[in-house]
Amino acid sequence: MKNSEIYQQLTLEMDALRERRKQIGASMIQEGLREVFDTYPEVQSISWAQYTPYFNDGDECKFGVRNDEPDINEICGYEIPYTPETKHLVPAQELARSILQQIIEEDYKEMFGDHVRVTIKRDGEALIEEYDHD
Repeated sequence: MKNSEIYQQLTLEMDALRERRKQIGASMIQEGLREVFDTYPEVQSISWAQYTPYFNDGDECKFGVRNDEPDINEICGYEIPYTPETKHLVPAQELARSILQQIIEEDYKEMFGDHVRVTIKRDGEALIEEYDHD
């Protein structure tokens, strides 16, 4: 077998593996967030932003998923631990974070896109909205 044939075969195999990984990642998100919703009935939605910065002080602009502090019920994730009204959501946020951070960023981009805000609702509906991050 020629190197070009081997290369083409490997490319096809890698593409198939990437697609399978993406499908399993989507399943992990769906099942994991279902656990959050089942465990914490007060949680109605979980959201995060994902985008490639337009400018990064001269460094390369790389796609990233902002799921380190996911929003819960449309409340900014960074505000949840700091207000008396929202501190009860901290355990739900921690569980959501542990689930979401298992998936690699490349798969998030493939699943949901770039420059978007993703919201997963209690009923399983996924809303993908354009996200302005400037």
